[in-house]
Amino acid sequence: MLRTLLVLSLSLATATAFAAQCKGKTQAGTQCKRAALEGRAFCQQHLEQEKPVQCKALTEEGKQCSRTAFPKHFFCQQHEAGKRLADAKQEIGQCRAFTGNGKRCSRNAAPGWKYCDQHRK
Repeated sequence: MLRTLLVLSLSLATATAFAAQCKGKTQAGTQCKRAALEGRAFCQQHLEQEKPVQCKALTEEGKQCSRTAFPKHFFCQQHEAGKRLADAKQEIGQCRAFTGNGKRCSRNAAPGWKYCDQHRK
């Protein structure tokens, strides 16, 4: 039993060691003790202390957008709005096909289908 408890304790300590600690500062000026969000340097409470990041979206030319991303987000204002619009279209039932030039079909899907009439053929 003691051996099992020791192994479990070591496993927990190892897992905790791999979780990155938040780099945020508390109101008292000490470093936050929480784990950082996955892929980030800060926990949810201290995300506003994170330096601005570049928008992760790609332009139509395939280059990374040069704008600054929203705090707590990965996209700039333009791409965040476009993402919300795309999500809304998908909920309405936007056709899931891609056109010959690689862009998403803008038609609505046929009722009960994932594709518009043209792309179901």
